[in-house]
Amino acid sequence: MKRVNQNWSVKTVQLWWCGSGLVFVHQIPTKAQFFCRTCKRAVMAKGGNTTNIFYHLKQKHFLEYKKAIKAREELCASTSEVVRPKKMTQQTIDVALNRCTPYDKSNKLWGEITDAVTHCLARDMMPIQSVEREGFKKMLETFDPRYKLPAKKYFSKVALPALYEEIRTEVSNALSSVEFFASTTDTWSSRTSDPYMSLTIHYVDKDWQLQNKCLETSFFPEDHTGETIARVLKEFLSSWNLQEEKQVCVTTDNEANIVKAVALNNWTRLSCFGHCLHICNRKKCEGSKDRTSSWSGKEDCCCFWPELEAPASSAGCPKGTGPTRTQTHN
Repeated sequence: MKRVNQNWSVKTVQLWWCGSGLVFVHQIPTKAQFFCRTCKRAVMAKGGNTTNIFYHLKQKHFLEYKKAIKAREELCASTSEVVRPKKMTQQTIDVALNRCTPYDKSNKLWGEITDAVTHCLARDMMPIQSVEREGFKKMLETFDPRYKLPAKKYFSKVALPALYEEIRTEVSNALSSVEFFASTTDTWSSRTSDPYMSLTIHYVDKDWQLQNKCLETSFFPEDHTGETIARVLKEFLSSWNLQEEKQVCVTTDNEANIVKAVALNNWTRLSCFGHCLHICNRKKCEGSKDRTSSWSGKEDCCCFWPELEAPASSAGCPKGTGPTRTQTHN
């Protein structure tokens, strides 16, 4: 190499020098040309671009071309650079069309994405109308442009009922081996003042792990009498093939109707500790200007504890106040 332009990179010169072996070239000062010393042919190489140089070697001196490629790979490997040129391939018409064609509903990927959306709606208790919101649609379109989200009617009439049956079967299979269980129940109203009734059971599985399953959250428009609640609770257990004899106790609040319902079913009832504590604090604060809670009011709260049939030890009541354990369970 007789003369090298200062604008040329060292990498360019090294590639040509090491790769070409005996095929040496030199640059004409006034032109961006190199002359091959083997065939004396001029090669244009503006700005240090080696494309024409390698092309010349490939066409005229193939053995030297192979040496140049090997030298370039070794050099770029030592400098942690990617050396292999990407092989450009043209897409076929079928591939290009498939990328813009929506998935068929029989497609496995369509089913997986739809199941994921259904699980999201159920698990996070999202409104079904979420699938019609622009932000939700845009998110799924970004994830996969070929996926077309079904209408909300599909989720309400097909996807969610199918998921319910699947989960119900799994829970039923798990409950089939339960020997004993306890339950909690309560009636409540939604934000739109619709009445509901829930039933949750608690049990220890074969691995000695505490399990909790909310079996029912049912619309309950009937009168909340003790007789009606007693009947519905029996129907809940029957629909899940749970035997009343295996129910150790049922935890409820202290409302008269639920207390009567449990008594009509001859079930063992346990008062909810949180509900009892709330009533004690409320009664303590009634008629008092000081509404702040403090430990100084503990003894005042314990005065109301016997009325609620709650264990004295659970409230931290002084000895002698509140019912005994025997009185509580009787």
